[in-house]
Amino acid sequence: MVKNAYLYLCLIYSVYCYGQDTLLLGKDSDAVTMTALQNTPCYNKNCKGNSEVNLLKFIKKEINYPESAQQDSIEGTVIVGYIVELDGSTSQHKVLKSVRDDIDKEALRICKLIKYAEPAKQKNKPVRIKLVLPITFSLEPTKY
Repeated sequence: MVKNAYLYLCLIYSVYCYGQDTLLLGKDSDAVTMTALQNTPCYNKNCKGNSEVNLLKFIKKEINYPESAQQDSIEGTVIVGYIVELDGSTSQHKVLKSVRDDIDKEALRICKLIKYAEPAKQKNKPVRIKLVLPITFSLEPTKY
C-alpha cells in the first residue's frame, strides 16, 4: 500500500513539474512548450564560445545597482521570465520572484536589453520559447 501511495505521489509531482506554465505565456500563446530543444537561443554571434558566460558578462556590465537599495543594504535574486522571439529579441518580460520594487525594475530593464544572436530552433526552424533568468544583486563584487 505504501509503495502505491509513493508511486501516486511521484506521478502527481511529475505532472506538476512538467505542466505548461500559462502565467507568462498566456492561454492563447503560440510559444513552443517542450522538454528538449535542438538548439537553445544563442547570445553570441555565430554561436561561438560560451554563450552563457558572455550573457553574464553583459548583465554585469549593464547593471546599475539602485542607490536606494545599496543604502538599505538590500541584496537578493530577482527571477525574470521572458519569451525569446523568432528574431532573437525578447518580449513579455515578467518578474516571477521579486526582491524590492527598485531592484525588480532594474532587472526588468536589463532583460529588455538582451538580444539573442540566434533564436531557439526545433527541427532547424526558429521557435519562440520561454526562458527564466535569475539576476543576483549583491553588494559583494562577483567574479564571472
